[in-house]
Amino acid sequence: MQYKIFLVLILLVYIFSGYIYESTNNITNDHPMSFQKEIYIDESEIRVFKRQSVKDISVIEKKVKAWIIEIKYNDSNLENIRNKLIENGYKLNNNKVKMIISIGPFTVISHAKEESRKINKILGIDNKVSSFIF
Repeated sequence: MQYKIFLVLILLVYIFSGYIYESTNNITNDHPMSFQKEIYIDESEIRVFKRQSVKDISVIEKKVKAWIIEIKYNDSNLENIRNKLIENGYKLNNNKVKMIISIGPFTVISHAKEESRKINKILGIDNKVSSFIF
């Protein structure tokens, strides 16, 4: 019976030895109450969400970048290119002055490049991806 009590005491000492060791060797006394004294509030950071009238806010830049696929054509191959693209579900914009068919706009350049590769590889139509800002 005595060895059971002794065994329980040794087990309790072993379990709580980490806590006892930490509490005796802890040089800095970090208590949650001491953290509240160290908080510094900057008034300029608090006023970030200050409400302003919509009339006082001015928009300086309206720039959105987009990408299009440009396909150059001549009078002899216009119908052939147009038919291939329409059959594959592309919506076309034709600039007759520059003799360019454009597809798009695309908001992500990776999407525009992927479509450009598809048009070049599957349909065999040379094209280029160009950007514009509006």
